[in-house]
Amino acid sequence: MKPTIVAIIGPSASGKDTLMRQLYIRFSMGTMIEQYPHVYYIISTTTRPPRNGEENHKDYHFVSEKLFNDLIKRKALLEWTEFRNWKYGTDVLAVSDKPNAINLGVFNLEGVKSLQKHDEYNLIIIYLIVNWKERLRRSIKREGRLTFEMIRRMFTDWKDFKHPYEIIGKDKLLVYTKDYDIDQVVQDIVGKIE
Repeated sequence: MKPTIVAIIGPSASGKDTLMRQLYIRFSMGTMIEQYPHVYYIISTTTRPPRNGEENHKDYHFVSEKLFNDLIKRKALLEWTEFRNWKYGTDVLAVSDKPNAINLGVFNLEGVKSLQKHDEYNLIIIYLIVNWKERLRRSIKREGRLTFEMIRRMFTDWKDFKHPYEIIGKDKLLVYTKDYDIDQVVQDIVGKIE
């Protein structure tokens, strides 16, 4: 069976990282680990500076523009895109190509669009929809205060996620709201794999 990439997309503070951690735990325990023995986080590479609390090689691989451009030239990225004046990409070494491997990652719309061109992976796209008030509440809780950057991200996300179904294709998305049932999400992913 081909390796799988579970690509999680959604606006800022929609819970992408939380869902990724929950999925990692679910696929790494009990009978799931027998069926899917190789479960990995995809850590993206970016040229943007770390946000408050982010750690290099844990949240992202934070690199210089020069190094990122070198990765592009060497064709070392599975996908890459420029988003909000920063470059983001997925190093080919960050994704397991082992049969039955589950690779969990957070992507932007353009990154997922690029991933759709790779038929060597089973691509499952999860789109999280959470209203802006809840996202703002989460952002303030995470940062401890309201910042201009939060408001900018909310506005930019509104534009970026205005037509995700047209960019990705509605039939290719698993869509969940903030009240998703993690067991149902796992069941839907397994259904897409098989």
